[in-house]
Amino acid sequence: MSLDGDYRVEQAITTDATLDKDTDLCTALIAAPSTLTLPLAKDCRGAKAEKTILNETGSAATLSFAAAGSDTIEGITASGAGDGAVIVSNGASKWRIIRGSSGTGATVSEAELAFADNTTANATAALHGLMPKLTPGVATASQPVTLGASKNLDVLGLPVSGLKIGAAGAEVAVDPSAAEFNVLKSAVVGTVVASKAVVVDASKNIARFETIGTDALDLSSGTPASHPINMESLTLPANSNAIRGASVNPTRTSGWISFSGTIGATPAQCYTDYRELHTTGVAQILGIGSFPFMDSGASSNSMFALQAICEVDAGAIVTTAAGAPAVGIFPIFAKLLLNGETFNPGGVAAAAFLAVQSNVTDVSTEDVSAINVENASGLTKSLLHLTNTANGFTNLLWLPDDGLPASLTNGSDLNDISATANAGWIKVLIGSTVRYIPLYEAKA
Repeated sequence: MSLDGDYRVEQAITTDATLDKDTDLCTALIAAPSTLTLPLAKDCRGAKAEKTILNETGSAATLSFAAAGSDTIEGITASGAGDGAVIVSNGASKWRIIRGSSGTGATVSEAELAFADNTTANATAALHGLMPKLTPGVATASQPVTLGASKNLDVLGLPVSGLKIGAAGAEVAVDPSAAEFNVLKSAVVGTVVASKAVVVDASKNIARFETIGTDALDLSSGTPASHPINMESLTLPANSNAIRGASVNPTRTSGWISFSGTIGATPAQCYTDYRELHTTGVAQILGIGSFPFMDSGASSNSMFALQAICEVDAGAIVTTAAGAPAVGIFPIFAKLLLNGETFNPGGVAAAAFLAVQSNVTDVSTEDVSAINVENASGLTKSLLHLTNTANGFTNLLWLPDDGLPASLTNGSDLNDISATANAGWIKVLIGSTVRYIPLYEAKA
């Protein structure tokens, strides 16, 4: 192996040529692309197993390498102007070509040349100044690099988008800058850290976000596999709400929250809003609280705490209820279900509770009532429809005996109708006394 510059046999070429098996150094000064055909590897053993090839700086073209016969080549297959190469034969049918470059102190590890059968060359000697001395896995400025045993490299500088990843021929540039990559540094799995990327933990959990900007959460379109927002088993701290909108000022009729959608055949039944809350002790469930206020200085003729409208449009069909209760179009459906409970004496229950409270102003002569009913259009069959599917109602009405509006005392301003036979009655309870309201037919 002649690596110290004292070559025994040299060969110079200017065009296509065949490398002589005894040549130690071949120099090429070519004006056009040329091919150097290597001798048979089996003919180059011992001291002739390694050869140095220099494509001179003055060359104007690339020098390509070709194997003779059935030999094969590993490594590079061409050398540009000003480049050098070391070729090594395995003494059988293979050449390995190692590219070199201008430099000093070049070394090639013995492992890199170990396949060169029958050579005992000192592989740690300089490769004629073509390959600088390399430390595997360590990058040195302005020098070639050799990967470490784990294909590793200690440091590498690349421009933005200089790294490409993907299948051969379809690589995609990695665009983030170093500063953008560094937001991943010191990220704590499952925890939000200021100015760092957020990485979910093994359960896809994140501890807490402080603030999410307006218009930052968009769940439109798509078909999630489960609940888009899941608060299952959430235990709220005292005086806290799952969703809080204090001091949020609506600027449209639909107010704070607006949902709209359309269903067809499925699901067969669908709630617009479903809420369920259980009490297992003395805690009281107060249902949905809606508390609009008309504050001092306000001037308005309408205010609703609950507005429930069922609209049936032209072309729609209201199918028969076949006399079944609770089947129909009801803007408000309220049902009291006493389901095997213990009902203590003095307990109170009703399907609906209505109250009117007038604290200061006297509205006794104004249109104020507990129930205000309008027949808004057309002719309605009944104001009240009572269906009895169980044991009935003991009384139609239960009124207090206070003269407002019922009394057990005969009023002096009322006509005596005792002489007129009645045609039926309505049973009522006034206080604790049962009374009957007689019904009379119209005069003939």
